[in-house]
Amino acid sequence: MKKKSDYILSWAKKLKAVNMLGGKCELCGDKNIFHLTFHHKDKNDKSYEINKIKNYRWSIIEKEIKKCSLLCHNCHQKLHNENEIDHRCASNKKLFLEIKSNRGCEWCGYDNCNGSLQFHHTGKKNYKFTGFSAEFKTIYEIEQEMIDELDECIVLCANCHNKYHTNTEIYYEHEQEIINKSNTLRENSPKINRNLVKKLYFEDGLRQLDISIQLNCGKSTISDIIKEFKKGAVV
Repeated sequence: MKKKSDYILSWAKKLKAVNMLGGKCELCGDKNIFHLTFHHKDKNDKSYEINKIKNYRWSIIEKEIKKCSLLCHNCHQKLHNENEIDHRCASNKKLFLEIKSNRGCEWCGYDNCNGSLQFHHTGKKNYKFTGFSAEFKTIYEIEQEMIDELDECIVLCANCHNKYHTNTEIYYEHEQEIINKSNTLRENSPKINRNLVKKLYFEDGLRQLDISIQLNCGKSTISDIIKEFKKGAVV
């Protein structure tokens, strides 16, 4: 596990973001934090994937969170399934579920959308049941080794699958610390290595925006440092 303080901070940021957006899935009302995720309302206004900036400063995360709605993983998958449906993938998923003789999550019973159902390996994993170039028309077109692979899986909804892959015991062990940190989350200005800024800008040719992202600080901070170098104020 990552260092305890980093773990607590990471979850504190998610909890703060979840509460900022109302604390529950906008479509079904699910409040389980292990089920909740962030959906960009306008994909053209998306600067970052939320999961990739969870270690960034809170101000950067907050700016991106304001572009999102809060959904559970099931509703998130269903929304993408309806808006950007891949007919080949949907057709194959339907056949795979027929082979499993299963129309819903084996743990909670969710059966609202096939797109939200996933195959969780309980044995050795040789295939991912997504991204096939071919569209299978009938069960009989599916190779036996793929059917054998399905036998190594159970059907879970996206909510149950994501929760399974989260270490909930550690979360609950530190839950109060996470809540306290979330309620008192403050942002300290990061200490910037000015010589590194000089190298990235003058030698490597990076843009000020790219440097600010890499060093996890504001673009104005980088701009001020570069101005100092240009004036000869920084040695």
